[in-house]
Order: sequence, then structure tokens, then C-alpha cells
Amino acid sequence: MPKVVATDRAGVALLLAGVVVVIGLGVAHRPAVRAAQDDLAAQAAQARRYFVNQAPAQYQANLNHLSTWKQGPNLYRTCVAGADPERAFCVFVNTDQSPPGVTRDHDQRPNADAMRAGR
Repeated sequence: MPKVVATDRAGVALLLAGVVVVIGLGVAHRPAVRAAQDDLAAQAAQARRYFVNQAPAQYQANLNHLSTWKQGPNLYRTCVAGADPERAFCVFVNTDQSPPGVTRDHDQRPNADAMRAGR
């Protein structure tokens, strides 16, 4: 077999091996990705319930526009904006318990501002 053909076949074999490895890693990582998605969905549902029951009316109008900042493995800061773009109604949601625990955050900075400040 000519060298150029052997090199081409070796390259194809290595490329296929790389594809198999990437697919295998993706399949192996899927449960972790699914768990993270479930965690995010659980905290959003719990935050939304809290906002419906506790947030003033001006914030409830924006319940479809939550802003979430993941602050740790099981800790999220979720905010809903009000009429004033500089003020938000925010909660901390801890998902290491069932149902997730919710604590009001009295800092009314929106997540974008709090992240910039390095909170």
C-alpha cells in the first residue's frame, strides 16, 4: 500500500476514534447535565411560588422574566424586576433540600448589577 494511502487511512481511523471518544464523554456526562437542568427548574418553580405569594404587585407583573444567578452548587439568587430598573425583588433558593428553601434577599440590586459589583 502506498504511503499516502496508509497515512490517509490512519488519519481517518484517528478521526473516527476521536469522534467515538467525544460521543462517549457526552453520553457519560448526560446525567450530570440533566441533574443541573432539574436543579435549575426546581429553584425557578420554588422562586416563582414565593414571588406569587410574597412579592408586591409591581413585581408580579414580570413573573415571566426571572433573572437567576447561580452562586454555588445548590444556591441560586433569583430576581424579578419591578417598574424601576434599578430595583428588583430577589430571593436566595437553596436546592440541597426538598422542597428547595427560599430566603428573601433585602438587597434590591438586579443580578446584573450585583454580579458587576462582585457581590
